[in-house]
Amino acid sequence: MAKSVEASFAIGLADVPEPLRAPVEAHWSRFCAATDYDWSDGNALDCLSTLPRVWACSEFVARTCAIHPQLLTELVDSGDLRRSY
Repeated sequence: MAKSVEASFAIGLADVPEPLRAPVEAHWSRFCAATDYDWSDGNALDCLSTLPRVWACSEFVARTCAIHPQLLTELVDSGDLRRSY
């Protein structure tokens, strides 16, 4: 059975320390309001499960993703986030 968008995000959020969860959830809400990106692709879902940790560690990245969601979606679609350089 394929993971849902909500389940993938929740998996990542569970790895975030409790005090940082509310801000990460707020960033997610703003991001979702700014885009209708389809996370149903398996690679996108894998990236989505790590996104809460990234946003918990960097307010700059989280705000940038909410303001310019296409930057994140283009990185996900290109595969660059999963590629080791």
